Amino acid sequence: MRFTVRPPRELIRRYRAAGVWRAETLVNDVFGRAEQTPDAQAVPAYRDEDELVSLSYRELVCWVERFACALAELGDTRIGELPRKPHGQGSEDSAAHLARQSALR
Repeated sequence: MRFTVRPPRELIRRYRAAGVWRAETLVNDVFGRAEQTPDAQAVPAYRDEDELVSLSYRELVCWVERFACALAELGDTRIGELPRKPHGQGSEDSAAHLARQSALR
C-alpha cells in the first residue's frame, strides 16, 4: 500500500503562480549547476573524522546517473518519488539520494 501526501492542485497552482514553489527540483538545480560550474565543489563530506572527501558537480552528476541507472536495472519502481533522508552523510549517500529523485531526467 502506498501513502502519498500531496496538496490540492489549486494550492499547487497558486503557490507556483506566486513564485513560492517552483516546478524545478533539487535534481534540476544540481544538473544546472554542473553545466554552469562543473568543477565547483558540490558535496563536502568526511569519510573519517578528519579526511575530507568532496565531489565536484560534474562528479556528483556522474554518480547520480550511475545510481539511477542501477536502480532502474534492478527494477526499482520508486525512481522519481521523493526519497527518505539518506542514511549516511557521505558523498555517495548524497548521490544515491538524488538518483532516487532523478528519474533519469
